[in-house]
Amino acid sequence: DGGQAAKGRSAFYKLVEQDKVSFVLGDFFVTDSLLPLAEKAHVVLSCQPLSPAIYNPSYKYCFNTAALTSSATAAVGWMGATYPGQSAVIGLPDDLPGHATAASVLNAMKVFGLKGQAIFFPANTTDFSSVATRVKGINPQLFGATGEATIYKAVRESGYKGQFAGFGLASTNNLISQVPPSEMEGYVGPAYYTEFDTPPTQLAKDFKQAYTVKYGKWDDPSIAGLGTLYAVIAGIQKADSIDPAQVANALAHGLTYESPGQSYQ
Repeated sequence: DGGQAAKGRSAFYKLVEQDKVSFVLGDFFVTDSLLPLAEKAHVVLSCQPLSPAIYNPSYKYCFNTAALTSSATAAVGWMGATYPGQSAVIGLPDDLPGHATAASVLNAMKVFGLKGQAIFFPANTTDFSSVATRVKGINPQLFGATGEATIYKAVRESGYKGQFAGFGLASTNNLISQVPPSEMEGYVGPAYYTEFDTPPTQLAKDFKQAYTVKYGKWDDPSIAGLGTLYAVIAGIQKADSIDPAQVANALAHGLTYESPGQSYQ
């Protein structure tokens, strides 16, 4: 969809009207525009939304099935318990996902006792010097960022000495491929199962091995959206059916299942 609602709707209509699909996996850019379409078509939409629109109880076929929102809340909860009452700044791109993430993270910080604020940077920028200067000036006890890893390098080079705290799922290997490990020392944040040399679940081990066999090596692919697929699989298994209404009912009444990246409930 290229992050554009009109393209997303066109793609959805093609999938439903021409290809006759029963299940659609959606990303976070255009989810809101697809909710009424999925509901009208009685097609299960398993997606990773950032806005709260999906929680309207009138939507019976639409489900938030990714860790994008819940992982940040869990991270903030851990940070609040580990660093109670401390100040925190999060840097985010100045776009729809960035602002939606900021609202969610700042609300969680308020609940868990952190003194939080957000700094936004142009979504396509590669120059984070102005952000780094602001972070150095504010001098929070915790700093985290989403969207770009190199922002950490700029912030550290500004002279900031505080704690780097990841409030979203970002592969540590990807971070240190862009930022010298010495400048990321002490970073804490959520991790996927597949980040560990020995993943803690069999599914994560199998997935990592299968990926390595197919592509020759494990190169830390983004697996953020896999929860949307594994939710549908779990719903089909619970319903023992591929009928969208039955799968939607199974998803709506409680499931616990694994994906290669994390556990879900």
